[in-house]
Amino acid sequence: MSRLPTCREMTDLFAAYLDGALPEDQAGVFREHLDRCAACVAYLESLKGVGRLARTAMVEDEVPAEVQAMAAALLARFRSS
Repeated sequence: MSRLPTCREMTDLFAAYLDGALPEDQAGVFREHLDRCAACVAYLESLKGVGRLARTAMVEDEVPAEVQAMAAALLARFRSS
């Protein structure tokens, strides 16, 4: 069995995994890490949620309240830095 990636190494793979661009052997190791790491599963789910919100915002005339709240929170965080 190959070495599982660390959580830090996983961060470099999330986008490729979600895009279906990881080679199958890497995707298998990625999924194996997810099977053992609740933190990475939660991070993956949050990325999927951001993607859903972004797609919704691009299709609808009105910006969803969730996107407005996220934008406000990010702006406040940026201003406080």
